[in-house]
Amino acid sequence: MPANAVTVTANFATLPYVEIGTAAELYNIRDDLSGSYKLTNDISLSSYANWLPIGTEINPFTGKLDGNGKKISGLKIDRPTDVYTGLFGYVYGGEIVNIALENVDIAGGGDAGAIVGIMEGGVISGCLVSGTIVSSISSPELLSSSGGVAGSIWDGSVISNCDSAANIIAENNAGGIAGDVYDSKIINSSNSGYILTSLNSSSSSAISGGIAGFVGNGEITGSFNTGKVESAAYDSSSTSASGGIAGGLTYDSLIANSYSTGDIDSYSPSVYPLSGVSGGIAGYVWNGAIAWSYSLGNITSSSTSGGITGSSEGYDSIIDCAAINAAISAADHAGRLVGYIIYPRSSEITNNFALSGMAAVGLAIFDVGNMQRHGVGKTDAQLRQQSTYSGAVSGNGLGGLGWGFGFSDAAPWRMASGGYPFLYWE
Repeated sequence: MPANAVTVTANFATLPYVEIGTAAELYNIRDDLSGSYKLTNDISLSSYANWLPIGTEINPFTGKLDGNGKKISGLKIDRPTDVYTGLFGYVYGGEIVNIALENVDIAGGGDAGAIVGIMEGGVISGCLVSGTIVSSISSPELLSSSGGVAGSIWDGSVISNCDSAANIIAENNAGGIAGDVYDSKIINSSNSGYILTSLNSSSSSAISGGIAGFVGNGEITGSFNTGKVESAAYDSSSTSASGGIAGGLTYDSLIANSYSTGDIDSYSPSVYPLSGVSGGIAGYVWNGAIAWSYSLGNITSSSTSGGITGSSEGYDSIIDCAAINAAISAADHAGRLVGYIIYPRSSEITNNFALSGMAAVGLAIFDVGNMQRHGVGKTDAQLRQQSTYSGAVSGNGLGGLGWGFGFSDAAPWRMASGGYPFLYWE
């Protein structure tokens, strides 16, 4: 024993986050929407028959949830007249990372997504999603938008390193990752689920994309889709658009270093040209760009189809891409690369390749002399060689496509012997 008294001081550190280990604790996040949280266990929400999303437009979630690699299962939402449905309803500048949502069952109105209905200026990263997500038109003023991760993302939001196997259904805009993307980015993400827009109302559009439905002033990079993508508008005044990566690409938007292998289809009963457009990468492009990307699925439409985009609608660019589709089918216009070019002089469509043996189903033989619409023909053997993609661009199809091969976002492509390109992070 010491001769003199000894003082012992204990310092207890405060965790920088609140630990979440139960369904009730997860539900109570709504009591402090600016807090920082971390999951410590897998959580089942099966005890909640109809989950109330966390955060509203008036009181959004602004904090951080670290999923810590844990799984949330049993999320069920049946609120077809409510806007902003998901685990979170409305996120503003918040952050949700490293989380898996398994077998969600969501029916909402307006914006619906597994993780969030709508996000403004926030971040979602490292997420996995499966199940079914449905959005319906809850009022005439609102669009019906569904996404595997988010219904809509706005104003500088970023979704990265997310994978969805969910089936997505909406009346207006549906996407494997997000239904709508405005001034935001989707990076290094993938979809393997079935995507469908089905619209019965008039004077509107049904838009589907493997990664995003409608993209305005946004970017999708380093991403891929393997799911089937369909859009159907059943009123004669309505239109439809389907794309392997995005249904509609507009307002200075970009798709780069991405690919789709899923089958693409669009339908509209309208007799007007371009009423239904299907594209291997984008349904239509207006004031947007597609670069260093390829598609592989079968492309069909009641109106217009193309291996990269159904229609090029002006002030757009499609460069250094490859259409490797086995078959293109359309009632009005079809192209190995682009189904229809509205304003050829304002569209930069150069140095693109297409499978020389691509079939034109139900149409006349492709006018392959028009390289803007049909690309430079390459055999399947050539399209399985890395030099076809990585070779220096020299114009008129004499060189390669100038793609970057490596292990980084700047050089994202890889190839195995006898195969087609894939992304380094897969």
